[in-house]
Amino acid sequence: MAERRARRVAFNYVSRKRWAGGYNYKLNLFTALARHCPGTIAPVLFAGMAEPAAELAPFAKIPGVEVVRSDAFETQSSALAAALVTGIDRRAARAFEASGIDVVFENARFFGWRLPIPVLAWFPDFQHLKLPGLFSLPARLRREAGFRAQIASGRSILLSSESALADFRMGIGLASGRAVAGRIGTVDQVKVTVFGPVVNLAARLEGMTKSLRAAQCASTSSDDSTMTCCCSAVNRRARFRRNLSTRTGIPS
Repeated sequence: MAERRARRVAFNYVSRKRWAGGYNYKLNLFTALARHCPGTIAPVLFAGMAEPAAELAPFAKIPGVEVVRSDAFETQSSALAAALVTGIDRRAARAFEASGIDVVFENARFFGWRLPIPVLAWFPDFQHLKLPGLFSLPARLRREAGFRAQIASGRSILLSSESALADFRMGIGLASGRAVAGRIGTVDQVKVTVFGPVVNLAARLEGMTKSLRAAQCASTSSDDSTMTCCCSAVNRRARFRRNLSTRTGIPS
């Protein structure tokens, strides 16, 4: 019986200076694969030509890991634009084909919905939503656009931790009562919103769904005829997570 060859999985390199967490995650992942799954998965790490050899050396020392340098993986915004407009990052696709890649592990970069290779998208966390102060506005927009592009492409989604899964889960808080609805803002930027004590209560109930591991939390006075306004206000906060669940089939 022929021996089954290892699956060649492509990973794009992100420097330790740009993202220490992602660098260490991949280093630990490759080490675990070599130790516990030898001969099953062969990681192929794609890096730009200008990346420091000293940073790539720890990966190259791990048994079964191959490091491929290619100018298709230089840090650049044009690749993302091409993938969004044409549906494929052609230079990266050619590099994957030349290296005999079976699956692409996609993170911190979008290769397009027309990439002819199965793709597993990795969402490390949702800190750009929970802790927006840690990110510049362009960084938040890039992250959000990347996640949404991956979802819209029908990617299989891998969440990195129980914490990310908890952030991913959708919860709904229900409360009824009187609230004020209207438009607020300036002539240049106007939005419709609702506010009042009952809206704050609904938001707190939504927050409790995570600690209670419940899909819904409702106040004792909630009823179908009066809760619509408050439900909508809370659901807007969970729309991104609901979209994730719908696209990927991962239960919330």
